[in-house]
Amino acid sequence: MAGGTMRVVVIGGGLSGLATAHAVIREANREGRALRLTLLEASGRLGGNICTERSDGFVIEAGPDAFVVTRPQALHLCEELGLGPRLIETIPDHRRVYVLRRGKLSLMPEGLVLGIPSRIRPFLRSPLLSLSGKLRALREVVERTVDAGGDISIGEFLERRFGREMVDVILEPLLGGIYAGDAYRLSLRSTFPDWFKERNRGASLLRSARAEQKDKRSKRSSSSPFRSLASGMGELIDALGSSIGSGVIRLHAPVKAVQRDGRAYRVLLADGELGADQVVVALPSRLAATVLAPCDGELSHELGSIEYVSSATVCFAYQRAQVAHPLDASGFLVPRSEGRRITAGTFISSKWPGRAPAGFALLRAFVGGAHDEATPALEDAELVALVRAELEALLGIQGAPRFAKVFRYPKASPQPLVGHADRVTHIRARVESMPGLHVIGNAYDGVGIPDCVRLAEQTAAQIRSMRGSGGRSSTPPPRSTPPPPPPIDARPGA
Repeated sequence: MAGGTMRVVVIGGGLSGLATAHAVIREANREGRALRLTLLEASGRLGGNICTERSDGFVIEAGPDAFVVTRPQALHLCEELGLGPRLIETIPDHRRVYVLRRGKLSLMPEGLVLGIPSRIRPFLRSPLLSLSGKLRALREVVERTVDAGGDISIGEFLERRFGREMVDVILEPLLGGIYAGDAYRLSLRSTFPDWFKERNRGASLLRSARAEQKDKRSKRSSSSPFRSLASGMGELIDALGSSIGSGVIRLHAPVKAVQRDGRAYRVLLADGELGADQVVVALPSRLAATVLAPCDGELSHELGSIEYVSSATVCFAYQRAQVAHPLDASGFLVPRSEGRRITAGTFISSKWPGRAPAGFALLRAFVGGAHDEATPALEDAELVALVRAELEALLGIQGAPRFAKVFRYPKASPQPLVGHADRVTHIRARVESMPGLHVIGNAYDGVGIPDCVRLAEQTAAQIRSMRGSGGRSSTPPPRSTPPPPPPIDARPGA
């Protein structure tokens, strides 16, 4: 640390990098510490997967449109940034979800907790499953299913308990869809750690869901677990950028490599280099693998081995009168068995207040993911035509939209596959062997916005602990713990 000034370089201007830079500056200001911080972003904008467009009274989310408050880190960050009064909830009358089944949209049964029924009668009345499929699922409450052993997939775990039909129609579209992944490859341990811990104890998930709903009713809580911001999630990115300060942020500054330089680091750019005592790599793991190859080949290999899938969203605005469907929900899910390209959809103007002018409907459809890498790669005109045709059939839409917008996310969704937790443990061990280096993002311990904020705060705490220690931490870095499972309608289409 030259002259007592800690030099910190944050690589990546997505939420993880921004939240880390904000927290590091906050802690340095509180303690009156000298700090030289630079945030490097390869593109021309901040925010990563979070991107909001605003035009003619429409608020259009290209990526995530909300965060959960059951994990409070993102909520606390918004409040700290003065965004508390800007927080909004989903519209109460529309907190339900449709599922496409045999070509028809039917409402998801009331009382589902992570797709698990907590109320038997609505589940039995639902047209989504056959009678045999319902009875097979309800057997879980009396059958002792013990799954002792190592990590398994979400799909395998749930099929053993509820049967294949329940998984195909409800559970995979909902739970696998959170990750745009294949439920039969996604790790139970990394995505739903509470279920992983319980799997060898034979506990009934049906009983647990019922108890959870009973507890919620006893607390008389009608609040939604989701929050957004009045002008979209881009408000959070704008506020973080303002808090950090334009003098700290460098756009159009791709990093070529990070090299160790004794106890410090050199960050190599196209137009020079930066010296750093602390380097935070907040990039997708496949990009982090390239940047960190000069530091540690084994670490680079592990980072590069994390799989990603591509997706795209297509947004449409229509006159409300053009849409026959009541749009009385937050959106819909599409099981793979329906043979559609759309995997989910959001009725944006029904889900959130203030997202479209009066008399208009704003809709969003999702395509791609682990089962379909081809569709997101289509040309804009072809993709718009394909999605528009499917929406017209599903929602009874007549006429042309006022506008259509395509947003692509190539290889942007990390896949926590079976064995992911062991890989992350190995990655952490390699990183901890190089004091002053930090690797964070949504590829490791949770994909949600609160997870990214949590890891950013942990990283800032590690950097704070290295004060006056010659680049070495005075306390062991905090270990990340897997996040609890997300709530039921965390699926983007919900």
